[in-house]
Amino acid sequence: MQGLLLLAHGSKSSQWTAPFEALCQRVSVSCRPALVRLAYFEHSEPLLEQAVGDMYGRGCSRIHVEPLLLAPGFHVESDLPQRLKKLADLYPVSFTVGSVLIESERVQLAVIENCLQALGQSH
Repeated sequence: MQGLLLLAHGSKSSQWTAPFEALCQRVSVSCRPALVRLAYFEHSEPLLEQAVGDMYGRGCSRIHVEPLLLAPGFHVESDLPQRLKKLADLYPVSFTVGSVLIESERVQLAVIENCLQALGQSH
């Protein structure tokens, strides 16, 4: 079974996770039959390792990790590869990793549209 893991930073604020949980629900409906889960690098649960263990236990042998981070940095460039290597040693799972959000043309266009709306210049 293929899995899709949405991976956000995490926060000590319980309110911070609500938009990510709502997004995960929407993605889950859109991406059936893939098993879709949400996890965090730190400060919130489930952590990456907990989610991967759960997904493996539910039959996932391939997991695509989609970082919900705006730009590259420590977590994507260093932390994530190291953690996925350890997880691959624990579970017979293959991982692929998506790009950070700012690299998406659609995200860039959405930011431009939001700016235009703020200036009263929406298309």
